[in-house]
Amino acid sequence: MLDAKVLGQLLIMQNILVNLPDEKSIFNFVCRGLSDLPGIADVRYSKTPQEKKEALSARFPFLLGESYRGELLLTVADQTAFSPYEDYLKNFCFMVAVILEERQQRRQIEEHHIELERRIQERTRQLTTQIEERQLIEKSLRESEARFRMIFEQAAVGMQVVSPEGKWLQVNQRLCQILGYPYEELITMDFRIITHPNHLEHDVERVRQMVAGIRDSDSWEKRYIRKDGKETWARITTALTRDENGLPKYFITVTQDISGQKEAEAEIQRLNAELEQRVRERTAQLEAANRELEGFSYSVSHDLRAPLRHLTGFVNLLEKHKPKELDEKSRHYLKVISDSAVKMGRLIDDILSFSRLGRAELRRRRINMDGLVKEARDLIRQDLQEREILWKVDVLPEVNADPEMLKMVVTNLIANAVKFTRQKDRGVIEIGCLDDQPDEDIFYFKDNGSGFDMRYEDKLFGLFQRLHHEKDFEGTGLGLANVRRIIARHGGRTWAEGKVGEGATFYFSLPKEIG
Repeated sequence: MLDAKVLGQLLIMQNILVNLPDEKSIFNFVCRGLSDLPGIADVRYSKTPQEKKEALSARFPFLLGESYRGELLLTVADQTAFSPYEDYLKNFCFMVAVILEERQQRRQIEEHHIELERRIQERTRQLTTQIEERQLIEKSLRESEARFRMIFEQAAVGMQVVSPEGKWLQVNQRLCQILGYPYEELITMDFRIITHPNHLEHDVERVRQMVAGIRDSDSWEKRYIRKDGKETWARITTALTRDENGLPKYFITVTQDISGQKEAEAEIQRLNAELEQRVRERTAQLEAANRELEGFSYSVSHDLRAPLRHLTGFVNLLEKHKPKELDEKSRHYLKVISDSAVKMGRLIDDILSFSRLGRAELRRRRINMDGLVKEARDLIRQDLQEREILWKVDVLPEVNADPEMLKMVVTNLIANAVKFTRQKDRGVIEIGCLDDQPDEDIFYFKDNGSGFDMRYEDKLFGLFQRLHHEKDFEGTGLGLANVRRIIARHGGRTWAEGKVGEGATFYFSLPKEIG
């Protein structure tokens, strides 16, 4: 029979554990309370499967509920004392499990409410952020639309929004001014109505290609017919806007009035044509004058030769006729006359050479510059007169030029170097080529001679220009003029550097495409 004391103890435990705050307190309370019941040696709670397995042979398990996945493991010391209230104890344990299950469900509901509240707050924040962002976007769109409308209306160029069919949806005041139509009339029109007939087919084709997706934007020039009937030139720049489905929505077009530019271009073309005609006429005049001048130079040079021959001949006859009757002063006079005649002859020869250079045809071919320099040195060998000269000649590249003309250039420059180092005990002449130029070969002829003042460098290559006195260095002043003329005809350049008493360097270049 069930002991009333045991029953009272279980009822008291039942009333107490209902008010306990949490599961841990309930477990501890039940374990302590059941340990005091008759026949029970030990009570503990287990969630370990191994513990449960071992307990089956020695302990009495009571399931506390599926939610807790554990058992109360009772060690029964006295089965006789335990048996009277065993069934009631099972009900008690079931009641404990129910209480725990209710506690767990209540906790889950509370946790669910908390999570739901958290999600509601999070979603509320998200919606608030989205609303604020949408408001900012709408504000930005309104401001952007207002700016576009202000730019559209106040632009210094014509602007229009055009449907894919060609109808103007929106136009600004500047476009009305360009085309001469009031807004109310222009907005009802199609661009094709006032496009010049010569440009209409071209315009329609450009629009068709953009609608077809061949290009998104385009720019071209065209003519419009204004309301007053006059033609006006415009540069059109347009871009096609499409909707979210990729279908054409409208064109945004900028129209710039270029009538003034076209008039200026026409005037420039007229002036260019007039200038070209003047150049042709002037060129023809200069060519005729050059031919006359060359003919005159050639004729005068030839006509001067006879008097010079007479002059030289009579001087020789006079010297041979009565040599003993001529005193020293008379012989000096005759020598001056003879030397002047010889100088005049050289000058005539140089003038003829200079004249022929202007008429001679260039006959370019590949030239070995090393061989050309050797030939030039051989030509002036008789002028060396046992002088001591140190020659420094680099290996030179081949060039494509007229061999006779280039030989004249090289001979002239080497002869000058020999002549102007005459007053040095030992002359030094260097000949080389600068190899660091991508577009041209630059040759140089350097000496340690008398040099020149760089202030007068521009006179070096001029006709009859001399920077040294004739008593020091002979010459006619035509050699370097011939050099510049020949190199210029080959498309090259000539220049020089020098310092008085320290020598000079003369340069000429030949373009690599011809040199």
